[in-house]
Amino acid sequence: MALVITQAGLNKAIDASLQGISFKITHVGVGATGYVPDIEQDSLKNEITRLAISGGKKINSNQIHLTALFDGESEIIGREIGFYLEDGTLFAVDSDPDIIIMYKSGSNGSRALEAFDLILDSVPADSITVDVTGDLTLNFDKDFEEIKQFTIDELSKYSPTLKIQHAPWDAKRTYKTGEVCTIEAYGEVIAMQMYAGPNITCINKNPADLTNRHEQWADPTKPFWWIPYTGTEVGTPFWWLSETPPESAVMEINANLPSAVYWRLARCYPDLVKVVGSTEIINTGEIRGHFLRVLDQGRGFDANRHINSYQRDLLRQHGHAINNGTSVAFSDENSTSPYAVGSGSTRGDDYIRATSVTNAESGSETRPHNTARAMAITI
Repeated sequence: MALVITQAGLNKAIDASLQGISFKITHVGVGATGYVPDIEQDSLKNEITRLAISGGKKINSNQIHLTALFDGESEIIGREIGFYLEDGTLFAVDSDPDIIIMYKSGSNGSRALEAFDLILDSVPADSITVDVTGDLTLNFDKDFEEIKQFTIDELSKYSPTLKIQHAPWDAKRTYKTGEVCTIEAYGEVIAMQMYAGPNITCINKNPADLTNRHEQWADPTKPFWWIPYTGTEVGTPFWWLSETPPESAVMEINANLPSAVYWRLARCYPDLVKVVGSTEIINTGEIRGHFLRVLDQGRGFDANRHINSYQRDLLRQHGHAINNGTSVAFSDENSTSPYAVGSGSTRGDDYIRATSVTNAESGSETRPHNTARAMAITI
């Protein structure tokens, strides 16, 4: 359990240590909202039940074991757990945005016995304790055949309507667009998101099969089934150190993509959608070989521009002053001898022109030092 000790809880522990006493954890609260806990919390975000602990014991000066018995007819899907001191102070919180921490079925007579081990290395030794009058983990009857941390499969048995995200792919489960499962590939666990489109479901479409995914999808008239889940906002452009994009993106190379397949990109950027022939497409835009400039949006430095508009290269108007008596190199078709400006010297030639003087760094464009990178867009 990855506990976060609250600031209020830490203050209580320090006060207890200074006074040579200890505070007791007496209650456990369970809430329905998952998140990353904050040290400044003084309550759970969505508490649905709180009950006195059933028993516990002190393992050592900084480790406490306690149990809590959840009963009643209400189903409990716990995504946040809080541990309260005897005066009502929220001492510690455990929560996660994606994980169900505890579960109790809503069936008649159902009960769930939860056991918790709290490692308290970040508070003074012996400052926090627990009632040791009893420990149900040592005295449960036939209704509690064993104490278990509910796995994803066990949760599904108790609540068939519960849709656990980031669970291993199940061939028998019906997935809705946006739901996330996991597969094992390339020696790691990979999260995959169902992609196929609004109000579409799929069953028995294996995300490990590349023909069901963007990488090897062959049908230009409808979306593929699965895409790697990255958590990145759809339509986000990003630098990429390869000319081949990741499976969750396309390159920004002036490509016309069928909107039927890349529906999320089309929904994100409807102004970039157009009809070519009889096919509705979305164009990625052309960024190759160009520098980027932030859109003016009314500031006035670069007015009358719009997203993806092209602007040719340009040098700002300027002048070069030459003081009287300064020697500069002039040439005509007959001579390259220097003239001193304002010296009174004249030539009878038909024209005089400035000699073009350049060095090895000159070329056909003006540019700063730069490094070439490819740009991709999340789909």
